[in-house]
Amino acid sequence: MNARVSQHHEYSISQRKEALECMYDNHNLWLWNIIYGNLQDERHAEEVIAHVFKDVWKCDQVLFTKDRQLIALLHLCRSRLSNE
Repeated sequence: MNARVSQHHEYSISQRKEALECMYDNHNLWLWNIIYGNLQDERHAEEVIAHVFKDVWKCDQVLFTKDRQLIALLHLCRSRLSNE
């Protein structure tokens, strides 16, 4: 089993859920403003944000690291926006 998979299992679902909810509460409005500002389409912006937070759920490095979360979220947003 590789290190990334084993790291994913170090955290319980409740720990992951709590971390994601906290990140969402702290950064969703900020991300919304950036994404909506680029797309000018509410529904599309909501879809992009949903994909970004799904990506976060899969990445413990982003989900459980406080010091660079905003930078990681920006990279995920930029990646999603460039694929649009």
